[in-house]
Amino acid sequence: MLRALTYEVLTAHRAIEALEMIRDKDLGIDMVLMELHMPDMYGLDLLDEIKRISDLPVLVMSFDRTTKAKARS
Repeated sequence: MLRALTYEVLTAHRAIEALEMIRDKDLGIDMVLMELHMPDMYGLDLLDEIKRISDLPVLVMSFDRTTKAKARS
């Protein structure tokens, strides 16, 4: 859908890959859309790391319905 609206979409399948992309300022990333549950790192830990290294806006998505996960993100 984002591509149909002419946005460039970059995809990372692992948290480490996402962090490398965020650190690469040449990619011109404007925003991060991420799933809370990932195979190699819990999403909230990744969110903390993204906040530590950048000021990018982050949209966290998840099917996790727990209040703790919602409140922390």
